[in-house]
Amino acid sequence: MKDHRDTRLLTRSIFGLKQLQDAEFGLVRCEEEEEGWGPKATRGLAFAVFYACPPLLSRFCVEVTEKELYLQDDMAEEYWEAEPGKPQSWEMMDGDEMREGEMMMTAAPPRWLREEEPLSHLTSLKLRDMGEENISEDELRSMLAHCPNLTEIELPCVVPVKDIRRLALDIAHSLCPRLTILEENRSSAERWVCHGLAVRIVDALPEHQVQRLRCLGLSFAIPNLLNSSGNDTRPIFRRHSQTLREVVLWSCWEISSKTIQMILVECLALERLDARSATRTPRRTFNDLMEGIPFRGEFSIDLQDAVEFPWGCTRIKDLRLTISIPDLYDDDDDNGDDDDDDSDNDNQPTSPTTVATAAEDMTATALVQRLESLYRQLGALMELERLYLQAVFYDPGAHCHLPRTYWLSTFPGMLLDTTGDGGPGGGSGGRPAGYLHLLGGLTRLKDLYVSSRSPRKEENNLTIGVEELKWMGKHWPMLEETSPISKRIRSL
Repeated sequence: MKDHRDTRLLTRSIFGLKQLQDAEFGLVRCEEEEEGWGPKATRGLAFAVFYACPPLLSRFCVEVTEKELYLQDDMAEEYWEAEPGKPQSWEMMDGDEMREGEMMMTAAPPRWLREEEPLSHLTSLKLRDMGEENISEDELRSMLAHCPNLTEIELPCVVPVKDIRRLALDIAHSLCPRLTILEENRSSAERWVCHGLAVRIVDALPEHQVQRLRCLGLSFAIPNLLNSSGNDTRPIFRRHSQTLREVVLWSCWEISSKTIQMILVECLALERLDARSATRTPRRTFNDLMEGIPFRGEFSIDLQDAVEFPWGCTRIKDLRLTISIPDLYDDDDDNGDDDDDDSDNDNQPTSPTTVATAAEDMTATALVQRLESLYRQLGALMELERLYLQAVFYDPGAHCHLPRTYWLSTFPGMLLDTTGDGGPGGGSGGRPAGYLHLLGGLTRLKDLYVSSRSPRKEENNLTIGVEELKWMGKHWPMLEETSPISKRIRSL
């Protein structure tokens, strides 16, 4: 789209599709240096196509991306070489030449488009990254006022916002009270801005209504998420524990380990849970750096919380977790990858970690018992098809994470089979205890991602072997993807 004339042609064409029900637009943002056509114009085009859609529309999706040279290969050479506003040879009969001096599109849609008639059939609205110009609160309210029957929404970064709590309440109580699926993505342009609008809307919606919540890329703190209940975010999810089927939380720092525990234990209808840290190494949030707040560690569920109660989500099919495990080994045993040079040294303990004598009751025996309990919890999920686990170790004395990345950390003994060396978990013949047999009930497992590399060399050499692979082939007949175990398979 090069000018206002192109915009009018597009919107009129859309408006003429009276039976249109499913509309998805990928808008390519022009460079700012192109006179009169920058981020505001592209965002305005997004609004224009929305307001041009006919009343029967049921699904609307728009995403703005950067202009890439390869995209021009699919365009007509004549179009790109023509001056803005000049009709093409194939449209000279259109009679819609641009008037001299007519301005290009900005955020305001053309006045001839429908502005009052609601899209009563619209149930899905997805507004993805709007680029350098995010949607304002007033613009979002104006769009949602036309969507009284929305059940699914994907929210972009909304800036500026006068009162985020008031906005969430208005959306939940009056603008879109029927929402069941919510997704929020942090804007690539506003790296530090995240209001957690989707989570706040979930908190304001009627009990046991929300089915799916996805918070992607929210790798910075959500300020003042809750004032009424302090730092406890469990009530938000408990209000929808009977209906929640999918929860995706990436690096949502205000979502505590206890909250993840509550989701696993109480959300009986859950089919997918993705609660992982989106960063590879422990990092401070932007607000922490600015305010001098100590490093808070990875977004994860603590091992103790993971095994404290039996999981009620026995219908789950897709489980992805980052689990914090206390490290009880001396640093002399730390033989991780020497190439691990991207850790944030400022976030790590300054002294070597020794055996955790300062931990309250975390002896080596207790740790092994908790790991075994974790593997039993996993083995009871008979419907499980996809399992992704990341381990992050921490110093239980200093209460901070160690300079190790997940992909070099393993779950001790999880993928080790010792049934042939003295029975299940026997550990005879100099081999450590193995718990692979506890996962024998996962007959529907298709994808497995559990790091097979350990910080300790002796465990690296024993984690995956021929016997383990034979066992997997027998008990997991549907297994398709086993990265990074596949690397070990190729070496056998």
